[in-house]
Amino acid sequence: MGIQVCYGPGNCQVENTGVVLDYRWAGCADPYNCYSNPSQSEYESGWGITFSNGNQMTLANWPSNGARTFLTSGPNSNRYRMFYLLNKELSFEVDVTACGCGMNSALYFISMESDGGQASSGFTGATYGTGYCDAQPAEPGRPSCDELDIWEANSLANVYTTHPCLNGQCDPYGCPFNTYARGDKNFYGRGPSFQVDSTQRFTVVTRFVTVDGTDNGDLKEMQRFYIQNGRTIQQPSFNGFNSLSDGYCNSFGLSNGQGGVSYGMSQGMRRGMVLSFSMWGSPNDPNSMTWMDNEPNGPCPVYQNPNPYTTFGNIKIGPIGSTV
Repeated sequence: MGIQVCYGPGNCQVENTGVVLDYRWAGCADPYNCYSNPSQSEYESGWGITFSNGNQMTLANWPSNGARTFLTSGPNSNRYRMFYLLNKELSFEVDVTACGCGMNSALYFISMESDGGQASSGFTGATYGTGYCDAQPAEPGRPSCDELDIWEANSLANVYTTHPCLNGQCDPYGCPFNTYARGDKNFYGRGPSFQVDSTQRFTVVTRFVTVDGTDNGDLKEMQRFYIQNGRTIQQPSFNGFNSLSDGYCNSFGLSNGQGGVSYGMSQGMRRGMVLSFSMWGSPNDPNSMTWMDNEPNGPCPVYQNPNPYTTFGNIKIGPIGSTV
């Protein structure tokens, strides 16, 4: 699945990146002895993951059972594609029409090692989907690391969250920006009465604005807007904040530890981050994502779909203002 690297408005070039399944879903017992490398047809038959148009991936909940995937630097590459997001803009199209309560369509970055832990830990490497980490407390085979949740959503609610780490300690709760939780219950949802209609495909745009406007500066804020049916939809403001920043987190008393948005999150972003996609949850349990889509964070349980899926596509990365 390719992405586009942009250099200016209308000046984007295709990069022939690849996708690999996390080794845990490939039937491997551990990351030291995993040599499973499924074919594209096996991705579909074994995990319900399909690719189309050269730049789209659809993840079905069954039989994938929440399968996690990573973007690599090329098909069958032994390196993950590293992203350096400071002073950059990321855009992608997403379809969550079929994602009801209890499901999570997720696109996020983590500070994984580019070789999948091959050199440092003796894992079989990125070719086989090893080396996952995130900001939750460490477990055997899964260390903690910086996590930047760009998109966690279904068709009823969505949130993006910073999870910085410092000195080996991470903020597992993070600072979330959820418009429903902040009080705007008509911004995002199913149908034309919402500003962003989640029953239609739309583009998510995130800007990683730095304090000095350079690639070397610390993160100042994460700006977010949407494009749907040719219309640009700005995120609403709350207490004067319409972006995720230290000021926003502190204003609402949200978790903002381990150096916070500006200092803490910037450290992980400078090291480079790996892009991960998944869809997880339970289509039969509308309370499995209460932290995201039940009151006060969303309206669930109001809609469920026994056959959920999500599609990501047209991923672009480049300087601010270059991808849309």
